[in-house]
Amino acid sequence: MFAAIGPKFNTLEANALRESIIDLRTNDLIDYAVVLPDSDMKPWFLFPSKADSLRSQIPGLQVLSDTDVRQNVVIFERTPRHHVLYLRLPKEGLYVEASEFQDRVVHSELNEFINVLARLGAHTVTVGVLNSAAHDTAVHLLASTPLNLGAHAEMSVAHNGTKQWTQRFADTQTIHPEAFKDPVTYFYLPKHPDWVDLITNRLQYSALEARYTYRHCSRSAASASLVAKLKGFGVACDLSASSFTCTELEYEIVYHPLKEKSMFSF
Repeated sequence: MFAAIGPKFNTLEANALRESIIDLRTNDLIDYAVVLPDSDMKPWFLFPSKADSLRSQIPGLQVLSDTDVRQNVVIFERTPRHHVLYLRLPKEGLYVEASEFQDRVVHSELNEFINVLARLGAHTVTVGVLNSAAHDTAVHLLASTPLNLGAHAEMSVAHNGTKQWTQRFADTQTIHPEAFKDPVTYFYLPKHPDWVDLITNRLQYSALEARYTYRHCSRSAASASLVAKLKGFGVACDLSASSFTCTELEYEIVYHPLKEKSMFSF
C-alpha cells in the first residue's frame, strides 16, 4: 500500500506504469468463421467438399458445420446462419456477423474508456458528438453504454444545438493503478497511449479536469481479394463501413478531488 501527499505518483512510478500497460498490447489479427450445413462437409463423388475447397482457397478461415456449432467449437453471440461470414470480437471472444463487427468494436472500446475514467475517480463525463456521418447512431451508442460503477446518466442539448450525454459517478475513494494492467478488463487500453496519459496525469498531478477527443474512421476488416473469394463460394460478407464512418467524440471529464492523503492500492 502506497500513501502519498501532494503529487500522488512520482515520475518513475508513472513511467513504469505506462510501460507495463503498453507492453500488454496484443496483435490486431482478426479471426474469421463461416458455418455450412453438415452436407457441405462431405465430398461429392471425386470432388472435394465445399468445406475443403473453402479451407484450401482461404487459409485461416474456420469452416464449421452445424455439428461444430452444437458442440460449441467456437462461441457465437446468436445462432449462426449458413453461408454468412462471422468475425470474432477481440475483447469478448464472441463471433458476430461481419456487418455488425465494426460497430460492436467501437461500442466495446468506448465502454472500456468510460470504465477507465470511472476507476480514476471521475465525477462527471460529458460526451458530445463533434463530427459524425451518423450523429443519431453515435448518440444512441452513448445512451446504451452500460451504467456500471454506480453511474447514472442524462441527455442534454449543448449550446450549438447538438445532443450530449453526461454520466455521473460516485466517488471511488481509492484508485488501484495495478488494476489497469488487467488485459481482460482493459483490452483496448494498451492500444491507446492517450488513455494512458490520462491515467498517469491523474495519478501524478491529481488532475481535476481533462479533455479527450476520440476519433474513429472505419476501415474494412478484410481485403478485397478475401471478399471476392468468399462471394465466389456464395458466402455473404457485408463488410461495409461502420455506422461511425468518421466520428469524433469530445469528452469533458471532471474528477472527484483526491483526498490530501489518498491511498493507492498496489
